[in-house]
Amino acid sequence: MEAFAFYFFKSAIWLTGFALVYFLFLQNERYFLLKRIYLIAGILISFILPLFTVHYRIELPSPVLNTAGVVPADTAAAGGLQHGAWEGFNYRHILFLLYLSGIVFFAFKIALHVSFLLKTINRAGRDKIDNARVVRNSGFRDSFSFFNYVFVNPSLNKTELEMIMNHELVHVNQKHWFDLLLVELMRLFQWINPFAWIYSRFIRENHEYIADEMALQRTSDPAVYKAVLVNQLFNSRILSLSNSFNYSINRKRFEMMKNIVPSPYRKMKVLIILPVFAIVLYTFATPVYQYAEPSVQPLNTALAPDQIQKEAGGVVVKEDGKPLPGATVIVSASAISVVTDRNGRFSVSRIPDGSSLIFSCKGYKSYIMPPLTASNRNLYVKLVKDPDYKEEISIRTSDGSPVKALVVVDGVINGEGVGKVDPDAILSVSVLKDEPAVGKYGEKGKDGVIEITTKKRGTPPDTIKPDTAAVRPVRPDQVRKVESFVPEEPFVVVEQMPMFPGGEKELLDFIGSNARYPEELLDKKISGKVIIRFAVNTDGNVEDLSVLKGVHPALDREALRVVSDLPQFIPGRQGGKAVPVWYMVPVNFVAPETN
Repeated sequence: MEAFAFYFFKSAIWLTGFALVYFLFLQNERYFLLKRIYLIAGILISFILPLFTVHYRIELPSPVLNTAGVVPADTAAAGGLQHGAWEGFNYRHILFLLYLSGIVFFAFKIALHVSFLLKTINRAGRDKIDNARVVRNSGFRDSFSFFNYVFVNPSLNKTELEMIMNHELVHVNQKHWFDLLLVELMRLFQWINPFAWIYSRFIRENHEYIADEMALQRTSDPAVYKAVLVNQLFNSRILSLSNSFNYSINRKRFEMMKNIVPSPYRKMKVLIILPVFAIVLYTFATPVYQYAEPSVQPLNTALAPDQIQKEAGGVVVKEDGKPLPGATVIVSASAISVVTDRNGRFSVSRIPDGSSLIFSCKGYKSYIMPPLTASNRNLYVKLVKDPDYKEEISIRTSDGSPVKALVVVDGVINGEGVGKVDPDAILSVSVLKDEPAVGKYGEKGKDGVIEITTKKRGTPPDTIKPDTAAVRPVRPDQVRKVESFVPEEPFVVVEQMPMFPGGEKELLDFIGSNARYPEELLDKKISGKVIIRFAVNTDGNVEDLSVLKGVHPALDREALRVVSDLPQFIPGRQGGKAVPVWYMVPVNFVAPETN
């Protein structure tokens, strides 16, 4: 419901923007065809563009690569926190029902008009003139067109009929019914938007201006045409989805009939809509937050006293309002982070001025709160589920090392790996290594084989035809069971971050001493800083290396090599337990001077 309400709001803003530009700058212009294109475009854009969102980038200060002074999750309860938030009576459902009631009412009204016209068409006689079918019925004093039908009163004399048909044939030939159908759908959808009704009038008036202009070109006596127009004014009836000959008879309509050639440069007024485009797109644009290039700071770096200004606390809840434990709250411009307790509560102090609070939890969309203007210990933050989130599984053996092997699911080799297997669907898992794996699966099993039987299958995997001719039997003692599944992705920030032996100075000294400038780049003199991201696992080993920011393939390779040779870290801990943690480190290359 909230998504639809936001879509409706954006659609109404787009339509209102087009209506205001037309009302202020275009309604008195004589380029009727261009105005028709403009008005139709406004409706289509109000339907389509709200479905898309423009994104713009906001760069946030990056947290330091290692942390000190991390506040534990249970250091303090949120002072004076009121559990839950009184949301009051939910009026949204009542408003939505009222909105739907309006749609049903106006749709029923349109259906009655259309039904009445269709019955009239079936009862009355019809003549064909050019592309139109003329329906003569004494129930209508005025004349109008409905799709390809033109309704006229049988009492009209020959001159009046000729003038009216010159006018109505323009509506039929230019298919003005399409515009009316589109505007009726728009008005039905946005019936509570007053500009939708005004927009409908703009389209109908412009239709009459177009028809008058074309009809006058085919009329030898314009005065007679205007007289017929005035005669149709009285006892008139305007129906939905119809173009009425006497619609909006006023001084302005007669002014528009004057043969005045406007300056072609006045067409440029339609470009006034472009600033409206920019304003509306920017208004509804969504920021994409990205961290700036990380910097290395010495361990135990404390915040300067003049930077520590604010405190924050409160509760983090799920969409249903229940507390969300285990959510991480990070202060963007510092090393401070906390994790919500079992009641979803958190408390953060020593917040530098201008810092944002970042709320994240596995399976939920992250939320970035704007910088606090004052201390606030009664924050209420609701995180919504991430519909695109899908937790992948990884397998570790009893010694904690990751398993990299051929994955066979229900007898079929799974090229996507174990990460695409639903953990809840697994019945049993076994691992083959060395000779048994090669004997059963050939060269594909040289790195080991993980055989997975799902609950759906419920039977051991079938034997796959090996790549080699020799098939060796598998003894029971050669099959090693996997002890556990660990669906554990590395953390970004934990209570106790991984620590390099000797501190960050020793880490940078190790990288500086072991990094070698590639000889192939000596002539090119390429310098720069390569940022390497890696995970420190629960044993303190470096794994899952990747280049976060590269400079040159040769420099990137050397940076990966040096970082892969790092000695063991002291592993990071969360809740007293060793956990894998992401880590970033810069490798700075300076081209050596040559004589």
